[in-house]
Amino acid sequence: MSKKVKSYRLLEETIQIIEKISQKTGKSQSQIIDEAVKLLYSNENKTKDEIELYKRENEQLKMVIKVFQEREKAIEKVEESYERLIKEKDERIKELQERLKEKTKPFWKFW
Repeated sequence: MSKKVKSYRLLEETIQIIEKISQKTGKSQSQIIDEAVKLLYSNENKTKDEIELYKRENEQLKMVIKVFQEREKAIEKVEESYERLIKEKDERIKELQERLKEKTKPFWKFW
């Protein structure tokens, strides 16, 4: 019941607003209603267009984010490989240093 009362009050307020606009502009109430409806539809279409534009931009941004994430993963893999190679190089250097030490030991230390 309260919804009907609210909608009735809203209708009365709307009618009063239309009457005031009609008196100020000198246009008929039906012309004002027609213009208001046209304005509402044009605003609705603009809003729909803006929503579609935002959706497209959102999709493009998602694709860009995905590309950056893939690049970040590739960079991480390269960094891991680089660190692994450095570690292997250091280990190899230690091995070679130990071999060199053994080869350069005086002969009598082998006995």
